[in-house]
Amino acid sequence: MFSVHVDDKFITCTHSGLLSELVGVLNAKGFECKVERMAKVLGMHVHYTPYKPGQPGSGEIRLCHKEYIEKCYNDARHQFKGKAQLRSVPMTPERSKRVRAAETPILAGGRYKLFRKLLGQVSHCANFTHPEISTAVSMISQYMAVPTEEDMEDVWNVLCYLRGTIDSGHHAVYTIRHNSAFTTNINPSNTTATHKHPVHLVCDADLSNCIHTRRSRTGYALYLFGNLVGWSATKQKSVALSTAESEYVAMSTCAQFGKWYMRLLRDVGLEMTWYEPFVLYSDSKSALAIAKSKVAIVNKYSKHVERRVHWFRELVRAKVMDVKFVKGTENIADIFTKCLPMRTFRQFREKLLYGDFTPWVATFMECPELMTQVLYVVEE
Repeated sequence: MFSVHVDDKFITCTHSGLLSELVGVLNAKGFECKVERMAKVLGMHVHYTPYKPGQPGSGEIRLCHKEYIEKCYNDARHQFKGKAQLRSVPMTPERSKRVRAAETPILAGGRYKLFRKLLGQVSHCANFTHPEISTAVSMISQYMAVPTEEDMEDVWNVLCYLRGTIDSGHHAVYTIRHNSAFTTNINPSNTTATHKHPVHLVCDADLSNCIHTRRSRTGYALYLFGNLVGWSATKQKSVALSTAESEYVAMSTCAQFGKWYMRLLRDVGLEMTWYEPFVLYSDSKSALAIAKSKVAIVNKYSKHVERRVHWFRELVRAKVMDVKFVKGTENIADIFTKCLPMRTFRQFREKLLYGDFTPWVATFMECPELMTQVLYVVEE
């Protein structure tokens, strides 16, 4: 696999022979290139331990923004009065629910530029190594054009939280690990292997999360082999009239991302994505009931989301996707919809940064009809 990010090029392969072959092809065409082991990219330090069966700690990739966070923190600390304190959460629930006064002065000049700079720095971390701050960053970003001193304090608190995660006592590093639960899937001689789909998603919505617009917030997380590889925390584009609607909109948004990601995995060559549906978990029984309903018509409780209902229901019936229930207390996506208390926040943060290997991850029985149905949908 060969990918390009602006002016950075990345290569991944199964053995060094393929790497030498690619370099030979490039050199033969006149491209002078030098291949180095990835150690630092986009401000992140990359620590990689190749997988060796039976060796503990192998098969692990860690992405760390330690130096980047330290530099951002030291550059900004003199702009704030008093001694900076480390934060246990990026934003408290009470802080996220405060009412913004209309007469509050708007930042200007140097303070406005500082706010934009800090917001960009914490956003970079939220996009790559610290998904747990995505909700706080999203809430602050909605006032990016008209920030106040309270917004400045909020973004500084997020940076202080990040500074705390690089300390030895609260070290939090985004880690991708080898999952032995899926090793049996590639061994055809193992007849007792458990068939698990490599992808599962969890989604959630918080009704009328924004106190100013009363729009709900959508949050979802996508896991590949039990490791977090995609996440989102965004405000919905319209006001939901009920909890079922806000949850269904979240499920629909999550399904769109899941469907796109499945196509990417097929291009990579992950065969199971062709003939087994990925699973989407939600804690809303009403939204699940609408999705799984065998009745073709849309009733009065769901007619205002009719197009989403029909599109989503077609995916379920075509076995492209399956939907399952998960308890609200176990729904990791809750961290992307609202600011949580410290204990719950840290519980979900662990499953974001170090993977979700819980036993309720989907298990499937073999179904010979799935191949035909899924291929027909793709062809259509």
